[in-house]
Amino acid sequence: LVGKTGSGKSSFLHTFIMSAAYNYAPDELQMYLVDFKSKESSPAFANYKKDNPMYLPHVVYLSLRCREESAMDLLNKIDFMKAERERIMRESKSGCSDIRAFNKSQAVLSGKYKKIPIALFIIDEYNNMFASTKNYTMKARLGEKLNAILKTARTSGIEILFCGQDSDPFRDCGAIDQISSKFSLKVNDYAIFNKYFNLDYNIAKEYAKKLEETGNVLISIGSKSGSITN
Repeated sequence: LVGKTGSGKSSFLHTFIMSAAYNYAPDELQMYLVDFKSKESSPAFANYKKDNPMYLPHVVYLSLRCREESAMDLLNKIDFMKAERERIMRESKSGCSDIRAFNKSQAVLSGKYKKIPIALFIIDEYNNMFASTKNYTMKARLGEKLNAILKTARTSGIEILFCGQDSDPFRDCGAIDQISSKFSLKVNDYAIFNKYFNLDYNIAKEYAKKLEETGNVLISIGSKSGSITN
């Protein structure tokens, strides 16, 4: 999800989180909310703290001010979770390599193994994951790690929503090819539509004007170029 400051990203995230919690029980969906804001703690995610009015039992991990230096720690956390889920599926001898199939397998239905919930990571201001890394080698390592995770995360029941103001980090490391669903609200530079949504210059300019209207969003699913919806 890309959008400039004031484009409505926070409202989008709240709606997305509440909708997910409404449709799935806490044992079916666990949310990990991470914010890479560089200066202040996240006002968007703070409401989901325990004992707050908007607290949700689905939220099992909350980082309101994740340091840029901890980007690799976060990716390692996701990678470890992925590896552990793959180990459980192998150990169960269910023949499943996808969590959704595993949860319906005899290994789970018999009670020998528990259902594994979908893990939804929502990472806000993801651009800052790479911001403080001046070392090219470290940036390359982050990019390679992210790319590898995105290739197989979904089969392990791990979904990741990245939110920020542009898509540069994904293009730089090649991870953009692993992201099948893309959304855009208002942006500072509509050139992003050429790079992110495969739109030509004239269409990108036209869509940028439409996104200035309240409620409009640019959506691209799979290999499609993207279209405006309200």
